[in-house]
Amino acid sequence: MKIAICPGHYPEAAGAVNHRYDLNEHDEACQVVSHLRTLLLAVGHSVHVFRGHLRHKIDRINNGNFDLALDVHFNAGGGHGCEVVYVPHSPTRQAQAAVISSTMCSYMGVRNRGAKEGYWMGGDNPGTKPDAFVSQTNCPAFIPEPIFIDNDSEAEKWLAAGRHAHIAEAISLGIQDAFGA
Repeated sequence: MKIAICPGHYPEAAGAVNHRYDLNEHDEACQVVSHLRTLLLAVGHSVHVFRGHLRHKIDRINNGNFDLALDVHFNAGGGHGCEVVYVPHSPTRQAQAAVISSTMCSYMGVRNRGAKEGYWMGGDNPGTKPDAFVSQTNCPAFIPEPIFIDNDSEAEKWLAAGRHAHIAEAISLGIQDAFGA
């Protein structure tokens, strides 16, 4: 497969944070993406990493004839567990996201929050506009959110402990299970 992987956010808008452990979503996602790239290359996939603004990532993916795209994020809001975001109203993508999420959670031993329809949560009408990454890419696209970065116990166990490679393995196994690749 030809796979595009992206770390969520970018340096100037680093996403969610954990103040206790001095972690930000973008930096942590970059580390996971680096490991994920290595794992996917090792099993024979063609892998391209795109960083930067969301529009830039989507344009590069759409111009690259990819089979799959992932935008790795970390959740926030005080919850726990992992989930995978997919394009709304797609039973096929929902089923694939559910497999990725189930595999990730099983491998990591965290709560499975499941497949979630991707809606943009900001602005005047939160939850009404489909998420750009999953809805504007020309290939199947997903946003894996392995843990809540603002949950101190999850951040301590996974990110502060430097277990980025283990998170990448969980995502890679999820892709293999969902796509047979």
